[in-house]
Amino acid sequence: MKLMEDYNHFDTRQESPVSGFIVTKILQYVNATNIEVSGAKVLLLVDNFMDAENFYRRLIQSQHDWTNIHFFSNEKQAFAWIRKNRDRVSDIYTYSDYGLNFESLLWHLPSVVVHVYEEGIGTYFNSLLKEHRMIKNTLIRIYALLSGNEIKFGGNKRTSEIIIYKKDFHAQQVKFRKTKQRSTFKKPFVNHFSEIMHLFEPLDEELKGITSQNILVYIPSWNIQSIDQQKDSYDLKIIKPHPHLKNLGDHVDGYDYSIPASVPAELLLLQLVGNNNQITVVSHYSTATLYFRNFPKICFIDIQDHVRRYELDKIFLELAQEVIQENFYF
Repeated sequence: MKLMEDYNHFDTRQESPVSGFIVTKILQYVNATNIEVSGAKVLLLVDNFMDAENFYRRLIQSQHDWTNIHFFSNEKQAFAWIRKNRDRVSDIYTYSDYGLNFESLLWHLPSVVVHVYEEGIGTYFNSLLKEHRMIKNTLIRIYALLSGNEIKFGGNKRTSEIIIYKKDFHAQQVKFRKTKQRSTFKKPFVNHFSEIMHLFEPLDEELKGITSQNILVYIPSWNIQSIDQQKDSYDLKIIKPHPHLKNLGDHVDGYDYSIPASVPAELLLLQLVGNNNQITVVSHYSTATLYFRNFPKICFIDIQDHVRRYELDKIFLELAQEVIQENFYF
């Protein structure tokens, strides 16, 4: 796919510094727009999620506070734009400062300030090494030692700030050798999402009209499991497939509704709970459910995926407990 024309041509005659926001997923966009930044802000939107081009079209036709919006077919092109405008870009806001591609970008930007914002549970991991990869993990450790970086989000030696929703929990879980500023987002996740949900593909009118029902919502991960034992005693059963699932086949049989991949799961939950429905959400520790855990009309059933991910599940449940203890004020 060819690099698309940007919404506003970048005016290199302007002298003010620019903050560039790298976004490759819907969840990242939600969090990127929940950060307090002064001065010019440029959105570098990457075509890396379902219906990204239509989202870009909706975005440029809406009210927003971006100075410029650019749409790229891949992240390398976004990096190329940053390098081209390195004399203007003072700050980079990214979901990840980990890996050789990002490190190579920084070689061209000796004075840029790096900020990492929360994307999901991985932000709360103290190490990104995966089990049962001894040789690769050894090589990664050697590289980290030589480069001065740490193997975690926010661990790049050039990163000065990490922005998360649960600052105290993050400080307990993630330890840095070098002091990093830990900051929080402007608003709680669900409150902010509700303010910008008009930007996303809406539910169809029939779903919007469902009220006062007892509803099962299944949010699978990369694999759709049979949850027949959970599918009794509900007025409606809804499945919200993962955006990267292409061939659903007969996996959606037995459900009253299958939600398009381009509709965020968070939007579905907000719409249903706003219509006075009682909801039971079954998921494989889905990040989309995390910040809804203190909603009184939603209960959650977390089930193991086919792949055992002990550390992820453990941190997820601990973080979910933090959310549950918060006062409900939505």
